[in-house]
Amino acid sequence: MFLYIDKWLMDRFEKYSQKIQRMFGITCFEIARVCFLLSSMFIFLWAVAAFTMSGTGWLTNSMSKSSLLLNAAIFMMRALVVMMIVAANYRGVSLCKHLMREYNTLNSNAGLMNKRRIIAESDRIMSIKLMVWYLLIFIPAMLLFDKSGFLPLLSIFVRVAAEYLVCCTPLPPQKSKVKKWIESLLTARKLSPAFDSV
Repeated sequence: MFLYIDKWLMDRFEKYSQKIQRMFGITCFEIARVCFLLSSMFIFLWAVAAFTMSGTGWLTNSMSKSSLLLNAAIFMMRALVVMMIVAANYRGVSLCKHLMREYNTLNSNAGLMNKRRIIAESDRIMSIKLMVWYLLIFIPAMLLFDKSGFLPLLSIFVRVAAEYLVCCTPLPPQKSKVKKWIESLLTARKLSPAFDSV
């Protein structure tokens, strides 16, 4: 079942990333890099929100030692999750930079399928399973206890999108439609004497 979901998602991400590349000239690797950075930002905001929105506070006089230890343990667990996800996203950004360099230097291979589409299939399926697990287990807990729980959900969604975008095959380098449109406007402006007289 997850293989069919993976293939369907991979086809959709590749189709729409190529449409974006035709329109704006931005490759799937550049979009994936932004997604990795957004994922890190969302998980960092979750940690900050969870720390500042805790109703008990950290250093109040009325806190018992057990609640202080519990708050400290929860904070350490969240800090560990944040560090792990930020480190994984940093690795993803580095991978995107490497793939961009490879894409820019090996234009002779343009049009060939991205090898990560096959190599990273198990990583993508694991990401889907993680997302399903998060949806089934953490959304009810988020609705009951943690109001900032939507931020890790956004982080996971954006990270899964980045995993798929890294595996897409970009189109060969070409001028985007927006760039062609701007150039046509600029040449029309240069050729038209009516604008110069105003």
